Amino acid sequence: MRYKCIYIFIVISCITSILQAGTPSPITSGQIVYHSYSNYEAWDSQLYLLNLETGVSSMISGSWNIDHAMNPHFSNDGTKIVFMGVPKGKHNYWAWEIFLWDFSSDEPLNLTQNGERDEDPKFSPDGKSIVFKQNGDIRIMDLEGNILKSVTDDWDNPEESMPYFVPDGKEIVYSQGAGAGSDIYKINFSTGMKTPLAAEAGVQEYYSITKDENTFLYARWLSASNHHDQIYTGYFNGNTPQKALFNREDADCSDPYPVDEKWVAFSMNQSGNYDLALGNLITGEIYDMNSFGINTSLHELGACYTPFSGKEVTSISSTQKIDFKASVEHKELSIQWTNQAQASSYSAHILNLDGQLLLTKSINNDSLKSIVNMASFPSGIYFLIVLSNENQIIFRTKISI
Repeated sequence: MRYKCIYIFIVISCITSILQAGTPSPITSGQIVYHSYSNYEAWDSQLYLLNLETGVSSMISGSWNIDHAMNPHFSNDGTKIVFMGVPKGKHNYWAWEIFLWDFSSDEPLNLTQNGERDEDPKFSPDGKSIVFKQNGDIRIMDLEGNILKSVTDDWDNPEESMPYFVPDGKEIVYSQGAGAGSDIYKINFSTGMKTPLAAEAGVQEYYSITKDENTFLYARWLSASNHHDQIYTGYFNGNTPQKALFNREDADCSDPYPVDEKWVAFSMNQSGNYDLALGNLITGEIYDMNSFGINTSLHELGACYTPFSGKEVTSISSTQKIDFKASVEHKELSIQWTNQAQASSYSAHILNLDGQLLLTKSINNDSLKSIVNMASFPSGIYFLIVLSNENQIIFRTKISI
């Protein structure tokens, strides 16, 4: 009977550490970009952008001539992302390319049209270069795709992957090896000197992401016999890595990315598929992010955070060909459209120039016109964003009242 009571207490502790539905998000500014797919082999991954201030989430890759876009990373100023994907229809191992998307551009730029296998891109701290994996080696290129440095050159022997710059821009953390032989190393790309940072025998350690000048986050198996991913904090000075308090030993906690000193964005598959969550390194609390409506029956993975928010989301180009028009007269906003084939309903979002969400209105196909009362709004310039029922941005414009 005593053991039964102990078991019940452990279960209750795990449940109460997950912040309840309706609890305000602990992070209310900035943006998160991530990918969502049915499975890795389906070649159906899409990129999504969540504005944490407005709560608006939208698919950003739907109109691109790119398949399986994934693993995005923000530039230091939040105005660009770099990611990996394949040209549309080229679904094979050697088709991976690195793409750069400026939020003011309609289509991303392919940086690596070289016939090689290019993956795992990350911006440098100053945003002027990109480190990535090419055929199992680490390379650095500029924002036009010119190779600046071959950090390693041993062609998958062993494989080096998932590189990430250290804050001083002079060193890189990365994974070396695969499966149970995968460990975390740091390399000075000027001298070539390697330093092991996490190298437990028989345990996969990978996906290292720099947190600050002293620490990095990474994922590793719980043990050689339990292959559930767990998130750890590692130390550049060689101190013993610390397991995050929010880990679940019966689930995978993967793809960590630091948001601030306390909170980490990560993916967890306790419900079967991977969902995005925020984990508190200090208290062990988990915020499951379901209040944003971003977790689906697909796998949501590879989250990256930037503290910048607001105007960036308004730069996303329309992804569906629907003829929308908007006009304002006597502080009444009229939204008109002529094509109902693409979606059964829409939602209109009005933001100020700082990106603050001021009003949301649902509109549908029962008519070809919707009126939004803006009588309480002071005169000025605003953004109007219309989303489809799949949360794709299909119309955006500036309006003046």
